[in-house]
Amino acid sequence: MPWRFVVQAAVWLYRWGRERLDRLSPRERQELFDLLRKSRGRASNLSGREQQRVRDLLRRAFRE
Repeated sequence: MPWRFVVQAAVWLYRWGRERLDRLSPRERQELFDLLRKSRGRASNLSGREQQRVRDLLRRAFRE
């Protein structure tokens, strides 16, 4: 999944997806926001493991 879409999904969650974000624990939400801040919109600012963690958290939030 292109990083641009990962960031766009996270921004959408933050602005409009409160019920989706509520699927994550408070600790997971904080971790997601911390990683997105660290990335500053660029995947290269995160390690491969951190990038995968962001994807995993977003998948969990969007899962029906």
